[in-house]
Amino acid sequence: MGKGKGKWKQQQQLQLQLAELRFLGCRHGLVLILNSTRLEITVWDPVTGDKRCVALPRGFNREHPRFAFLCGALLCDDHAGRAPLESFKVVLLRTDDVLPNADPHAFAFLYESKADVWSNIISTSIRAPLSFAKPSILVGNSLYWLLLGYGNGGILKFDLDRKNLTAIDTPTDARDALRSQILRMEDSRLGFAILTDFSIQLWEKKPNSEGGAKWMLQKTINLDKLISLGPAFDRSWTLIQGYDEDGNTIFVKADRQVFMIQLKSLELKIIFEDDIILYHPFTSFYTTGRGIGSGDIGAEILNNT
Repeated sequence: MGKGKGKWKQQQQLQLQLAELRFLGCRHGLVLILNSTRLEITVWDPVTGDKRCVALPRGFNREHPRFAFLCGALLCDDHAGRAPLESFKVVLLRTDDVLPNADPHAFAFLYESKADVWSNIISTSIRAPLSFAKPSILVGNSLYWLLLGYGNGGILKFDLDRKNLTAIDTPTDARDALRSQILRMEDSRLGFAILTDFSIQLWEKKPNSEGGAKWMLQKTINLDKLISLGPAFDRSWTLIQGYDEDGNTIFVKADRQVFMIQLKSLELKIIFEDDIILYHPFTSFYTTGRGIGSGDIGAEILNNT
């Protein structure tokens, strides 16, 4: 009886701890977690178990009206040549609630581990809220997030070199965040996928003669030629579940099955059958490591995301 009560208390304590944590994303072998009670982020290496905690910048607190509209991204400066936690960057975003604000803005803070400081606040006007169902995509030295809008959305861009935040347009047919996806194309160009009917349009942002850039349709993938589904299946329920920017692989959910499609070779693989809403591909740059302890709270977050 005593052992049963002790186990129940441990499970209850774990649930409370997990409720305080929010998974913000992963990249270059690291995981970014927000602790909303301690007002700090944790950058965690699941392979080695190493972690680094950083207090949130000024302007973030639990009572702040913009705190709920928060997402983030991280990257390692030199993930090929050193341990990830030696040099990394984190970008945190918060936004106004678009509907009640006449001039809504997005706000960004950049943390650089080498200097151990947050940047001053960086802002830009937006027309639509951030899509929390889609993690950031790294293209070149800029991070991109999808803005959730039906005909008035867009893409939020944070330039890590210039340290500025701008909103840019998506292709005209992009109306639904769950059927759209920012891509990293060849030569580190910005791309975009749109799921329409049962096909995927692949767009790319290319320079034009006026010195700017224009969205151009590059290819259309007919999913009927790749995926065999019964005639009763409603193709309008097909969704883009996630994207692996390093492998240029998109994850499509159709009829409760999740398919992995390599966008260049069109190689198809069935991953699983589940109702997971969001998929975060995780890649580690270690071939050996200490592993993840079963009692690690970070492991619980990663396994349940």
